Amino acid sequence: MTTRPGNLCLLQVQSCVLTAALGGSLTVSCRYAHTYRDHTKYWCKGKTYELCHIVVKTPRNRPSSRAFIEDYKQKGFFTVTMTSLEERDEDQYWCVISTSWRNVHTGVRVRISHPSGEIPTHSESCVGERSEVTSPLLQHPREVAPVKLATVTT
Repeated sequence: MTTRPGNLCLLQVQSCVLTAALGGSLTVSCRYAHTYRDHTKYWCKGKTYELCHIVVKTPRNRPSSRAFIEDYKQKGFFTVTMTSLEERDEDQYWCVISTSWRNVHTGVRVRISHPSGEIPTHSESCVGERSEVTSPLLQHPREVAPVKLATVTT
């Protein structure tokens, strides 16, 4: 789903849907609590995070020509950038933090728009049951889970 400036993207249970242009790029910021600062973070692709394929991971970023991850430990978030988007990139993705017990995660559905479709050129923010929105539309967002999906820029 694409959105108009000032609107939130489609809300889903524990996930949101973001649209990026074919051939373009997408940057997702995943915020986390200070207690997870030194934990491994990763971005993975698949229907469930338990069985997903890791695309990029900290602290030693796996080499990838089209995806990058950077952890801003002092600020409490990590970013994932995917470039040169292809149709095969359309899928469910997960921001995940590894823990010794159960991993902390939140999901985002990525859709790829075709040249004839509407192409978003602005930032989108998402919210679900396990995430917090960063948006001027909400005056007092509340934290529901340790990992929160933040701004996504296409």
